[in-house]
Amino acid sequence: MSKQKICEFCGEVYSTRGKYFCSPSCRSRAFWEKRGYKDLRKNIPSLNLDDEKIAQLYKKGFSSIKIGGLLRCSSRTIRTHLNKLGISLRTHRQLYASGRTGLKLFEPGHEPWNRGVSVRLNPSGEFKKGHVAWNKGLLGFRKGHPPAYLSNKVKKRISIKIRALGHSGPNSVNWKGGVTPFYHCLRSLDEYKTWRITCLKKDWFRCQECYSKEDVIVHHKIPFKVLVNEFLAKYNQFSVFDDREILVRLALTHEPFWDIDNGKTLCKKCHKSLEAKLRHSKEKEERCQI
Repeated sequence: MSKQKICEFCGEVYSTRGKYFCSPSCRSRAFWEKRGYKDLRKNIPSLNLDDEKIAQLYKKGFSSIKIGGLLRCSSRTIRTHLNKLGISLRTHRQLYASGRTGLKLFEPGHEPWNRGVSVRLNPSGEFKKGHVAWNKGLLGFRKGHPPAYLSNKVKKRISIKIRALGHSGPNSVNWKGGVTPFYHCLRSLDEYKTWRITCLKKDWFRCQECYSKEDVIVHHKIPFKVLVNEFLAKYNQFSVFDDREILVRLALTHEPFWDIDNGKTLCKKCHKSLEAKLRHSKEKEERCQI
């Protein structure tokens, strides 16, 4: 049992860890009283507390925090008075059982309503037992496409595996009905990559405007979209969506696509400024025609 002491400021009996004062408020009040503030004893709430009122409120169901808020004192002071009166404090289980916390406490032996019940949110979309994922054992798949950090050799091996499994074209997870523009298909051809490398070698991998070797690209003197539109106008009997494979085979023999003189090596900065000038001149011509 802890030793009982008398507070040097308010005179109350306490058994807490304080050496001379029962609470931090008494210690601070005593500190300021020594410095000339003599009216601090009038505002001590613990001197004016009514034990009967505290007991009555606590029996009604009020917590020590709420009682302290009503009587303008701390909950610790309220619990000290309740211990002096011999009133046992409520436990958490009693609070749950009373329903004042808003939460229910299950009784011992309670069985949940869903014990033994298998909940199936979407039976039609769930995997069957023994189902094997189509990309099992393939490294680096992200929605059917290899990530950018893989080498070209690994990417090619993965693309061959995808085609062998039959997950390319309409069977791909990213298929959207063939909405990819036709010129994107042409840019992905090996012949287009060969044409690009040849143009870069012709210009010694240097920008033809500032002679820089950083971030160089190949600029089409005649825009690539213009070439594609002329090609589609020439073979207008074929559909871009239904006969795309035929158009790709015909594009391999279309000379304007693979004309090396149509390519010019530029850095990204010079290419951006050139595109802005061309766009500005085009807008100016359209305004003059209006």
